[in-house]
Amino acid sequence: MRTSLNVLVSVALLAAGSAVAAGAEYVVIRYPRDRSVVGAKVNVVLDYAADWTEIPFIQVRAGDREYPAVATSSGRHAVQGVELRPGLNTLTVRYFAFDDPKGKKGRKLAASREISVYSHVPLLSGSMIPAGFTIQPFHSREQESECSGCHRMDAGPTDRNPAKFEDVLCASCHKGIPTGRHVHGPAALGGCLFCHDADAGPVKYRFAERSPWKITRTTQPVEPLVFSIPAGGIFKPSSASLAMKRKQVKALLAPSFKALREHRAYRMLLEVHTDGRPVRNPRYKNHRRLAEARARVLANLFVELGAKKRIITAAG
Repeated sequence: MRTSLNVLVSVALLAAGSAVAAGAEYVVIRYPRDRSVVGAKVNVVLDYAADWTEIPFIQVRAGDREYPAVATSSGRHAVQGVELRPGLNTLTVRYFAFDDPKGKKGRKLAASREISVYSHVPLLSGSMIPAGFTIQPFHSREQESECSGCHRMDAGPTDRNPAKFEDVLCASCHKGIPTGRHVHGPAALGGCLFCHDADAGPVKYRFAERSPWKITRTTQPVEPLVFSIPAGGIFKPSSASLAMKRKQVKALLAPSFKALREHRAYRMLLEVHTDGRPVRNPRYKNHRRLAEARARVLANLFVELGAKKRIITAAG
């Protein structure tokens, strides 16, 4: 199983000691969630909105491996590429304050928290996930909305054909991927979107269906979006030919398509209804055939607006 494994989930961290100012008793770990299932590596993401003036350093430990402390004055709120052992791991996040705040000398522990995560690499950790541990993908539409203030979250044309890894939008948070002696070819050049579908939903960056590997994709419930567009004047009577200019009909469809893109639902059921007036066209035997033909016309217009043809089911 391979998944895109990050999620913005709050985990309360109780500050131990008086070095943390009043009103900042709790510091939030955004990712990973306690008792979550992750991959071979994980990005530990802290609260981007926290007041770090009293906590100038953060540090992460995975098992017995300690990562260098990060100065929060740099604007960083994450430790990237934390390596895990296959199976159960303990992640420790520590917050340091200055021992002498006025002179800003030395460091002392201000708060500490341990969480458990399960590194699921089937070839190494086996196929069974322990009870109580759950997969929590990061790139859902809700989670990405909290990052979009500082990070570019939607892929553009240049991300699909970058000149180098640094040009793809994945690089800012996953810069540790193209390292080591042997690097997966597409990733080394920033070709992440050859395999990871940026348009999938409700969870982005799952493996594209063209992958030759057997993939179990992680999903979550989605509240459907429902739109009703008055058909009056769009089609000629008893016909699937447009009575309006093509660009006018696309203008009618555009708001629905914009909401669909923001919603990131990955399937679209396009239903077209006709009225009860007789169908006076030998091309269509009944109302259903006429409605289906009109649905196909509108589906093509959605494709022209930018929808992928494979996500649309046209019905009459």
